[in-house]
Amino acid sequence: MLRSSDEIRFKILKELRKESINSFFQLTRLIGTSFVTIKNNCIALEKYGFIKIEKIGKENSPSKKDSFKISITDEGLRFLANIQQRWGDIK
Repeated sequence: MLRSSDEIRFKILKELRKESINSFFQLTRLIGTSFVTIKNNCIALEKYGFIKIEKIGKENSPSKKDSFKISITDEGLRFLANIQQRWGDIK
């Protein structure tokens, strides 16, 4: 059985496989957990090389606030496929 942080990271990777996300807040709504939980797990996934977090300055952001583009890497896609092969699709 996976720990809850592993499940959250798995869900983040699954969402990012669909499309890049433009904010941590958007991920909080998609996954249904707190902003801090999402941000901390995204930082961990970036350290593993599974996702890329790019800061978008407020001058280039439609909201005129600093934001982040979050996307899955090729390594993240391989990891996700491996986990799904071994564990199945985790809800």
